[in-house]
Amino acid sequence: MHVKKRSAWDTTHYLVRQSMWLLGMACIGGTLVFAALATVQPILVSELNFSLALRALWPGDHNTART
Repeated sequence: MHVKKRSAWDTTHYLVRQSMWLLGMACIGGTLVFAALATVQPILVSELNFSLALRALWPGDHNTART
């Protein structure tokens, strides 16, 4: 039995035409975007805590309640 070997370009062309493969690539891309957002959020919350603490300790800065 003779098996035809595909080149890399033939394999790429074949995969691009497969909808399930494209859906998988889109899911991988979405995962990268959401992972980046999940990493940034805790950093922003920590930065807010440090900023408020530094402002409370900064000399000459009076925190007043605003309504």
